[in-house]
Amino acid sequence: MGRMLIGGVAILSAMTLAASPSRAQDQAITVTGQAQSKWKEAESDHFKIYSDGDEKSLARLSGRLEAIHYLLKIATNMREPDDANIVKVKVYSVASVADVQRLLGDPSAGAAGYYDPQLAGPISVIPRDAGNSGTFSGELVLFHEYAHHFMLQYQAAAYPAWYVEGFAELISTASFEREGAITYGKPARHREGELRYTRRYPAAKMVDGRYLDESWDAENWDYGDAWAVTHYLTFSEKRKGQLKAYLNAINAGQNYAEAAKIFGDVNDLTREVGIYVDSGSYPYKTPPLPPEVIKAPVIRPISMAEADFIDDRITMERLARISSKEEYEAWVKVLAKTKNPVKKDFDTYFGEKTANRDKWMQKLRIKTAAYATDSLAWTVQAHAECMAKDFAACQISSDKALALQPDNWEAMLRKGQALLGLAGTAADADKKIAFKDARTWLLKANAANPPAHEPLYFYHQSFGAEGKRAPEIAVAGLAQVVDTIPQIDAPRLTLGSELMARNRFAEARRTLRPLAYSPHESVEQKRALALLKLIDEKEAKNQATDVPVS
Repeated sequence: MGRMLIGGVAILSAMTLAASPSRAQDQAITVTGQAQSKWKEAESDHFKIYSDGDEKSLARLSGRLEAIHYLLKIATNMREPDDANIVKVKVYSVASVADVQRLLGDPSAGAAGYYDPQLAGPISVIPRDAGNSGTFSGELVLFHEYAHHFMLQYQAAAYPAWYVEGFAELISTASFEREGAITYGKPARHREGELRYTRRYPAAKMVDGRYLDESWDAENWDYGDAWAVTHYLTFSEKRKGQLKAYLNAINAGQNYAEAAKIFGDVNDLTREVGIYVDSGSYPYKTPPLPPEVIKAPVIRPISMAEADFIDDRITMERLARISSKEEYEAWVKVLAKTKNPVKKDFDTYFGEKTANRDKWMQKLRIKTAAYATDSLAWTVQAHAECMAKDFAACQISSDKALALQPDNWEAMLRKGQALLGLAGTAADADKKIAFKDARTWLLKANAANPPAHEPLYFYHQSFGAEGKRAPEIAVAGLAQVVDTIPQIDAPRLTLGSELMARNRFAEARRTLRPLAYSPHESVEQKRALALLKLIDEKEAKNQATDVPVS
């Protein structure tokens, strides 16, 4: 399929690297095209960064992100496949924290940056000026979230929630104090208050899984605790190799309590971590960066049309999509026993979301009209209309985009998506042809851009929508989708179900475990846990059936 997941688990090792040649991180910038707006795109091996700031800062951010990727790569012994068609993370560098919060849609959140693993591809939004956001800089947030992205993209496995966050916190403090090198392992100053002035959660209860039994209103581990335990187990010579063995044991099927036996007396671990934090002295490493890692990105100017639709692309999934009553009530049920239960009923939610969506869609259509001769504008509008399930309008917009640019693969995709939505409401006599037409356009989009994952996703979805069992080629395509955007829950859950239906239990378990053990509670996570339990029951039943009768 042109892509593969790398086996093993993500372990950040305290490695010592041989010196390698380095070069200045502020380099000559390769620029293509003519400037058309203040916004520019910097493209590197793993990122596309958009900014209306100065080019020097844009190039520096690009180099730092590639350095973070390199750090994660060498620290986890990840071998990046040569034929990978990587979905590059799109990073939007906006002026201020206020802009971040506006795009997030929650000015009261206090967010200094955020990461959103959208179906169309992962994005992150950070400020160029963090203002008075304290120690939580935009770069710190971005490094933290990219560690999550990396872990799922290249090292998908089952991890304890505290390790997922501790790993990301360890990466978040990476710094660039020496030219041509990256420093990691420095103290998490932004967590100092948690570690110094609040009661620490016992490391013993983290590693043996007792934290899972705590009620929502009880004291539990915090990010500072997660950082401290992860940092200690990563750098401690006394505990060398134990973290990797522990995670491997979990992924071999052991429960947390069994896996924690690797640490010996877990209460000793609690005492050691406490002494470690109280000492305030933490080891760190400064590996050199090879020149090819921090090479200058290719920077291109962005047209006025593309620039004007940046906000819409960022916020589209939040504004255009409205959950169904079933989805909303399932989410309410998940949050009912947490610190932040949902207090709105579905009708209130639906009314507010619909009003906001319609207001935004009206503005989007006015903007598109101003760029009526630009295929990109109609493509963005078609995407929003399909997401809002206005499939008739989506078909019209995608047709307009294709009339202006016949080879526009995304417009082909949106037309296929629109026809798929319309096929569901077609008369019974017309359904077969309607679904066939939808698949034809999805296959055209796939042929026009084979690495793109969305045509494969909707192609698979078309069979369920028609009430048919998906053929093997569609399931293989879905597997590539999960491989390409492993951060998205729905495709992973669907693939797990497909594999289960085919009695491919080992593959189903590998697919579902990263979701089931996600630190972020969700409807999909609960369903993944239920499916894993069902796999265990089915396998136990099969084994009982296979036992010979004496």
